[in-house]
Amino acid sequence: MARAYLGGSNAHVEKITASKTLYAKDSGKVFFLNPAALSTITLPSAVAYPGWEVTIIVHEDDGGTMDYKCNISCYSGEFFNGILVPSDGGGPSIANGTNQDNVNITTNATSGETFQIVSDGARMHVRGHIVDATDSLFASTPLS
Repeated sequence: MARAYLGGSNAHVEKITASKTLYAKDSGKVFFLNPAALSTITLPSAVAYPGWEVTIIVHEDDGGTMDYKCNISCYSGEFFNGILVPSDGGGPSIANGTNQDNVNITTNATSGETFQIVSDGARMHVRGHIVDATDSLFASTPLS
């Protein structure tokens, strides 16, 4: 899907402060994540929307770590592929593509951590830059 930007506006940028389901129309957007409670971002079907893409950036207003946990979840029955690379030198989190349908973002996640997500028509692929190897992980169950 082509990115649709409105010239001279910020229509492609949105803040997420609570649980949210993303749709085809959200492709190309940048989301700043700062939940006010435990939240889940649910992605659309990778199969239905090949080429769908978003960027999600952790955005704690004080520049520190998250106050609440958040899950990025695949559409029901679909799984992630991808890698989350930490800057602390710890090993990366690598999605296995078979049972990991969540990216768990903990309260240790730091403002600026970034997740680029794109559909290949079968799965959502995630490329992420995180501070610490335990900040955000691929998982088969959501955080609670």
